[in-house]
Amino acid sequence: MIYQVYPTTDQTYDISGLKQAESLFRIRKLNEAIALLEKSIPKYEDETKITTLSKAYLLLSSILIKKYQYFGDKTCLPKAKKYIRHTIELCKSKGEAELLAEAYLIQSKIRQHLKKDEKESLKKAKKIVDQLDNKYLQVKWMLFSVELDINDNNLTKAHETAHDAIVQIEQVSDELRADLEANLYASLVSIFIKQQDYIKSVEYNQLVLQYANAFGDVEKELMALNNMAIIHSLKGEYGEAMEYLFEALDRSKEINFRAQVAKSLINLGSIYAQLFNSQEAIKKYNTVLEEFTDVLEPTTEVILYNNLGNIHFESEDLNIAKQYYTQSLQAAQASNYSEMFAHLNAQLAKCAIKQEKLEEGVSYCKIASKLFNENPNLSGYQIHLINLGQIDFHQGKIDSAKWFLSKGLDQATKRDDRNMEIICFEALSNVYKKEGNFRKAVAYQDQYLEYSRALQLKKQNLQILDLEISQVIKDKQRRIEQLIKDNEYKALLLKQSERIATQNQALKEINEELRQYAYVTSHDLREPLRMISNFSNLLEKKYKNQLGEESEEYFQYIDEGVNRINTLLEDLLKYTTIGNAHVELSQVHLRDVIDIAKLHLKIKIEESAATFNIGAMPIVYSNQSLLIQLVQNLISNAIKFKKANTTPTIKISSEEDEISYIISITDNGIGIPKDQLKRIFIIFQRLHPRETHEGTGIGLAICKKIVKKIGGEIWVKSTVNVGTTMSFSIPKVGMEF
Repeated sequence: MIYQVYPTTDQTYDISGLKQAESLFRIRKLNEAIALLEKSIPKYEDETKITTLSKAYLLLSSILIKKYQYFGDKTCLPKAKKYIRHTIELCKSKGEAELLAEAYLIQSKIRQHLKKDEKESLKKAKKIVDQLDNKYLQVKWMLFSVELDINDNNLTKAHETAHDAIVQIEQVSDELRADLEANLYASLVSIFIKQQDYIKSVEYNQLVLQYANAFGDVEKELMALNNMAIIHSLKGEYGEAMEYLFEALDRSKEINFRAQVAKSLINLGSIYAQLFNSQEAIKKYNTVLEEFTDVLEPTTEVILYNNLGNIHFESEDLNIAKQYYTQSLQAAQASNYSEMFAHLNAQLAKCAIKQEKLEEGVSYCKIASKLFNENPNLSGYQIHLINLGQIDFHQGKIDSAKWFLSKGLDQATKRDDRNMEIICFEALSNVYKKEGNFRKAVAYQDQYLEYSRALQLKKQNLQILDLEISQVIKDKQRRIEQLIKDNEYKALLLKQSERIATQNQALKEINEELRQYAYVTSHDLREPLRMISNFSNLLEKKYKNQLGEESEEYFQYIDEGVNRINTLLEDLLKYTTIGNAHVELSQVHLRDVIDIAKLHLKIKIEESAATFNIGAMPIVYSNQSLLIQLVQNLISNAIKFKKANTTPTIKISSEEDEISYIISITDNGIGIPKDQLKRIFIIFQRLHPRETHEGTGIGLAICKKIVKKIGGEIWVKSTVNVGTTMSFSIPKVGMEF
């Protein structure tokens, strides 16, 4: 059971440097937490607050250890070691037993990283814990002990201690229990993985994930993801394993946990190696060795070089394999990883024998023999025995060769080393062939061929699986990239939509201001114009008998100017107010529209003696008032721009396509020059002087605005001195306004 920890009401000292540092540590702002504690510790030293100072030292040591785990900062462990030494001295002098036990536990963790005397510190902590009635410290000590036993491969003892911890943890308060419980479950997962109990390992791993999700503990989540990858890998479920590892890799990068990034890359490399994808395995291992050596445990570096040597040996790149085995041995010697000394000497001997450099092989074998004689349980013993057998064979020592090779085969079988079994079968076949025992020679040769074929088949199957996994990963990556692009595109669209909405609102406000301005301007200007006209008329009447012809002409100019400005203001007001109000749609018979427009233009039509040829007109779904204004303007222009001494003939026709009705109004007037056609719909663009044709240059701009408002288009065809056809379309389906 995982318990959620809630803050208590007694948090009066949360503003202290210690509590602030704890908060920063929880969210892994490590540098900020360290800086805050280093600033606060001198104050605690001056105030001689021993308990607070000891807690500050313990916290700072823990943060430094975590920083080392995250970033591989080699300066962190010596600093942590110094602060723990100060804590131990303080606690001993003041009899702070509980803090002293904590200090020894943290010292054990530091020494574990330094590979030195970690068990000694754990024993000291145990001695103090046994004298205290503190279940929390008892369980914490058990967890440290379990971790060391797992590292030593003492799984039975680790399991027993973990079981005892499960019993003891029930007596720990809920406030302190959750993190201990999660760490305990994580240790059990490691034990069950090594014992190949996959059911229990998955069960406890789910509990670790439950804790990670409940508390937002990304480190525990990463631990659980890596464990799931290991479980699936050991079960041969490589696709599932890689999914977990890629997720762990991404999450590690998100929080800049370099040690976990390296761990995920190493595990991916190991899976690629198992899938015989040597190229990807080498790439992952080299990435770690080139970019993450600062966060690698020295032992891990040894293993990586050894793994790279194995890959190149299997590819028969023997010189490169020797280089990596040599680097591995040098790293092992530098880190005092003595368990690998014998193994790596055996690996180097194996390369030398394969290259038929027997003296070199004998030299490495002598070193390995001394180490294996002291401890035959060290890894690589099967390699060493087979090496000795092959050397004796080349030196003609047949009986000795048979003995070493037989022992080597037993060890290879026991350790499930299929590659060394195959090498041994071939070597035994050669030995018995040289001895003249052809029956046994053939038997071992058959086994060599059988195992080789089986291994080759396994290799082919795994390589096919690798291709399938790679394809799935690529497809998933493409989907992720597409999702990212889609999200970025949607975000861009949203941003543009918001920008357009803002611009539309601004435009709407500007249009409204322009409409009001035009209305007010036309209203305010027309008032003084009426005054000018009225007083001009009064003056003309009062002084009519005294005015000459020139004065009467001046008064006529005044009247014409006033009328022209009035007309301009009326047209401008019409243009600015078209479409500002909501447009009501209804069924409109275009013949009625034409008849009403003609009625409004009755005087002009009679004065010009214009004749009409009106074809069949459709019923449309539009706005009648706007259509009347549109048709009236177009007919008015057809009359206005007639040819001299020619009676206007106006033809109004209709046609339709799939989406609209097209209405055309054709005249026999003066026409429009081709180079002027683009200007006629622009407001205030006059093509003729006022002396020949009156007007304001707004009429066709109004027509264009009306047509746009009803969802159609307007265009013109014209030939000078022949006539003009103005056409506009009306959608068959009503537009939304």
